[in-house]
Amino acid sequence: MKSSVIRSVVALVAVAALAAGCSDDSSDESSDATTGTSATASATDMADADATPQDTASPTEVEVLDITYVQLQTAIDTLGLRGLEAKAVDADGNEVTPDEDTTWLVVDQDPIEGVVPVGTVVTLTVKKQGS
Repeated sequence: MKSSVIRSVVALVAVAALAAGCSDDSSDESSDATTGTSATASATDMADADATPQDTASPTEVEVLDITYVQLQTAIDTLGLRGLEAKAVDADGNEVTPDEDTTWLVVDQDPIEGVVPVGTVVTLTVKKQGS
């Protein structure tokens, strides 16, 4: 189970990194109509142009991702990577602790989305998977 959680977290991080690197800005590429060639700015040039002191500072706010219908441990790990805390509760509001014997599924969360300060507690309402 731990290896599947780790694989899920690695996959989420990879997707986030790819999404952050994608851009539809066509200003990085110019085309020479007479020769049909194109010139692209180098990654080093772009990094130098985009680097600011803010880029290296730790964020004070983060966006909350909708992690409903994700297994509890994966949801906790994902929130932790974003600098958020997780509190898991069942439908009656009783606190739930993930364990290897029970698979919990997140069915609701509060807040569900938005930008919040780093360290904010996200309450995850869970149910036993398969019930």
